Amino acid sequence: MRAAIAPPETAADATARRVRDLSLLFVSLLVLITLVSFSIYILTASCSTQEDRWWASSTLTAAFGGVLGWLIKR
Repeated sequence: MRAAIAPPETAADATARRVRDLSLLFVSLLVLITLVSFSIYILTASCSTQEDRWWASSTLTAAFGGVLGWLIKR
């Protein structure tokens, strides 16, 4: 068993870490929402082809599977 004593995080480091983490979260959510909304639009559009609907449903399945896997892991 190993024990390590880490120095406390400074206020500037904590702020930088929070900004970085929140930026990454918001950019990821923006990409996910854009991807899901575009796929739903393709699935509901009357002018889309069957091949477009196949990749849109595959994309939605992958997105929801990733979100579900992330939620179960937490």
